[in-house]
Amino acid sequence: MKLIGKIHTFSIENDRLAFMIPHYHRSSTGLLSETKLYAYPKISTLKNGFGDDVLVKEIIFSPFRPMNWKSIWKLELVTKDRPGLIKDITKILKDKRINIHIQESLITNNESDFTINLIVDCNLFCKNFKNELTNELDSLKSEMISDLDNSLKTINVNVEKLEPFKFLRNNSEDEVTKRNNNLIGKDLLEHFYNDDYSPIGIKEKTVTLDRIILDALDINVDSKSPAKIIQGTLFSDSEEKFIVLRLFDATQLLVFLDIKHSNKIGAINLFADAINNKCDKYNIISCYNRIEDEKRVARWNVLLDVSAKPELLPSLIKEIKEQKNIHVHEVYIIDYSKSIIERGIKGLENYESETQKRINRKIREEKEQLEIKKEAYADEIIRLKKGQKRLYFIIALFFLMFVVVSIVFLISDPSKYKNLLIVGGAFIFLFSGLAFFLDFFNNILGIFDRVKPNK
Repeated sequence: MKLIGKIHTFSIENDRLAFMIPHYHRSSTGLLSETKLYAYPKISTLKNGFGDDVLVKEIIFSPFRPMNWKSIWKLELVTKDRPGLIKDITKILKDKRINIHIQESLITNNESDFTINLIVDCNLFCKNFKNELTNELDSLKSEMISDLDNSLKTINVNVEKLEPFKFLRNNSEDEVTKRNNNLIGKDLLEHFYNDDYSPIGIKEKTVTLDRIILDALDINVDSKSPAKIIQGTLFSDSEEKFIVLRLFDATQLLVFLDIKHSNKIGAINLFADAINNKCDKYNIISCYNRIEDEKRVARWNVLLDVSAKPELLPSLIKEIKEQKNIHVHEVYIIDYSKSIIERGIKGLENYESETQKRINRKIREEKEQLEIKKEAYADEIIRLKKGQKRLYFIIALFFLMFVVVSIVFLISDPSKYKNLLIVGGAFIFLFSGLAFFLDFFNNILGIFDRVKPNK
């Protein structure tokens, strides 16, 4: 099963791209917090709504090393459950030099067949067959199934399915070299197919990519410049256990729609037809339909490229919502690319999702809080200036009083009051110095920053 995600905004800072992988992608691909991932960059071309070639920059994440993608297979076995079954199966696979990466098996009824799903590395096993060298995949697959089936039947186990991981295999070194369809230089790609290529970890649900990935994708970043903002989407495959981050071209105008509709025959065709009729150059990048209530409600999520005529988008959404042949409960805009925002297209705010409305409401509340803080900060500045004036007045008054008293004492009996005047002068000097120091400390180092608004 493949899962698509909404439009994500990423920030590249300090030559690194860090982003969070949502739980529905991690759980569907079996990625736990301690799982290590291998990142592989890919650049290809895709036709946009105008018929022009657009560069598609992607990063493929997999728990398997790219150098082994060609040899990763999915093996499905069927048998009856019995004690020692797993031991016997794994013994045969070990003897055939097949490495088990992932194994999933569950039995719910002792009377039914027991299905065991495995993801295996057949690199050494494949070397036993001549077709491995000629890349004749169908012949190789037939020979592998025959060999495995003959061995497993001795323990009453049947090979139900043996399939290569097509997506990963198509991006293996041999296939990419043969097709020459990855626009990244061969020298750069060799780094990712190397046995020494190090994986990256998932830390607090977040993956951090180093500069070498960004360089391979020709994403220009400067560590001295402000953070670079890019947008993209994530999609994953629960069977082949991979996640892909697809970065959008700056010229693409994209919108992610959530159409809540009656779960009836022909619903998706009706929506796709409405999109095509509105503008035949609108391109569906990805879509996903799921049921919410089998009898009544389903939701169709679609990532749509509206670069050709973005101004038609509000009327398209209105037409979908007012369909006569099927009941559409609601049409939400989950997100849209910043390029659409920059175009200033009117009417989209009427279809923002509840989530987006909450985000906008939060932004407004934060702005209001910021204004309150600014007012409090201004009031505090006024209060400080008033206090500062009072402080200077008190210091001047003390100094004036000391001068007057000193003159009186000096006129009456200088020798008698000499020590007293020295002590008094020192006190006034220390008091004034302390007052000026505290005033400097308050103004320069910002003791009152607790009320200063965030910029």
